[in-house]
Amino acid sequence: MHALKPHRRGTEYIDTPSDVDYVQSFLQEYDVRHGLDGMEKVRSLLSLLPILNRAEGQTVVVKYGGSAIGAESVHDTTLQDVAALRMAGVREVLVHGGGKHITALLKQLNVPTRFENGYRYTDQTVLDTAELALSAQVNKSIVQELARRKVSAVGVSGKDGGLITATVKDPALGRVGEITRVDTKLITTLLDAGFLPVISPIALGEDGGGLNCNADDAARAVAEALGAQKLVFLTDVGGILIDSHNTKTAVPHMDVKRALELMDAGLIAGGMAPKVRGCVHAIQSGVGQVSILDGRVEHALLLDTLGAAFAIAGVQLARLPALRAEAQGRPLRLWQDTREGLAVLRSHRWLWELSLICALFSVAFLPVSALFPLMSMEYFGGDSAAAALVETLFSAGMLAGSVLLGLWGGTRNKIITMTAAVLGLGLTLVLAGLLPPSGFRAFAGLSLLMGLSAPFFNSVFMALIQTKVEPEYLGRVLGLTGAIMTLASPLGLGLTALFADATDVPLWFLLAGVITLTCGGLMFLLPSVRTCGRP
Repeated sequence: MHALKPHRRGTEYIDTPSDVDYVQSFLQEYDVRHGLDGMEKVRSLLSLLPILNRAEGQTVVVKYGGSAIGAESVHDTTLQDVAALRMAGVREVLVHGGGKHITALLKQLNVPTRFENGYRYTDQTVLDTAELALSAQVNKSIVQELARRKVSAVGVSGKDGGLITATVKDPALGRVGEITRVDTKLITTLLDAGFLPVISPIALGEDGGGLNCNADDAARAVAEALGAQKLVFLTDVGGILIDSHNTKTAVPHMDVKRALELMDAGLIAGGMAPKVRGCVHAIQSGVGQVSILDGRVEHALLLDTLGAAFAIAGVQLARLPALRAEAQGRPLRLWQDTREGLAVLRSHRWLWELSLICALFSVAFLPVSALFPLMSMEYFGGDSAAAALVETLFSAGMLAGSVLLGLWGGTRNKIITMTAAVLGLGLTLVLAGLLPPSGFRAFAGLSLLMGLSAPFFNSVFMALIQTKVEPEYLGRVLGLTGAIMTLASPLGLGLTALFADATDVPLWFLLAGVITLTCGGLMFLLPSVRTCGRP
């Protein structure tokens, strides 16, 4: 989950694997260019991104999925990422599962196993086997692998030191625990001493015996008790899918309300339901950020961190004017303030006309992002990797554009910067719509250019408003202009849905490009808009 501020992303949204795609192309390019692998690659990458040091001292709890453990290539990269973040000064806690290891050991011992409502029935024999598999085998294997990567880790069970206390969840399930308390003294002692705690989800019951707990629940409870800045679930699936058989229904982000609605409707079910439920609970309990990542993606954990780091860097490089409002402490008058803001908007002819142009632009361009996967996979015949590459290039272009704008600041007459960006964006859309089915590489390059152009329109528009509108009306005007563009977006999305089903997807790119070029032409032809950006 994440909020709008890059350094505090945890009050509203759930992040899923699309965030990893954000910087994956950078890692791939660096790997190819330098011929590096393993920790050598990770160390070199970290040396190029000192912004990661901003995470120093932050507490991150990682739930290492049992399904990922034992998949050799993924096992290696996940623990490399853990070691890399450790190098950056992150206080990490690893909570692991191991369901398949329990099943395998039970099979070897000829012990029958069954599941009730998604939980393994756990009698004393199954509990002893689970404790052996988790605390003795999986836990120590992870500690050993971390030691090979120069990470001082200590493996502990939830029973050790009364770390995790639980009660019997349901007598019908046997020794399955419902976590009631996490005592953080052992964890903080290890962290303060420079050790990385690796925790198996065997809890201490009220009767002094052990209880088998869900690893997702254990990771969530540990993160909440520590007040962690971040909680990460590493899974072996491609994210939260509305339709489990269709990867195109993956949900990149969702707020708490939407998550609850989808679970109530039964659209988030199976093993993903407790994860999402844990995300919601963690967010509501004050955990800063929660991410659900596909652990099968190489360096998923590191890429998720880099995505946030890049965003922070872009924001810090941007220069915004310091403005002061005169009316402090005035009571909120919603309807009156809205009318006054609208009056100010209409009184500035350039602003009114430019807002309408922006609304038209939003109708045409914003829905295009939803069509990137369709273009990549259906029109160009690519796979999910191709779709991820295009999305990544677009995002990378936006980041690069934001950084460039922050360093350069744009032309002296700001409207020239905006007009050039809109015309350039329109041209790339038209060219994308004219590409043949064999033109995927060109489409990928055009996606990068689209992303590069976008900040030079949106950011400059916001800067113009902040410098041209009276400070006492600034909040109202910004709210209204944002509302105009926001209300235009659903219209564009609706038209896109109808249009894309009835025609070829490239035709919408072509149409969106023509509309965007028209917007650029209007910005040049309308005198009030053409001159509004002058100093």
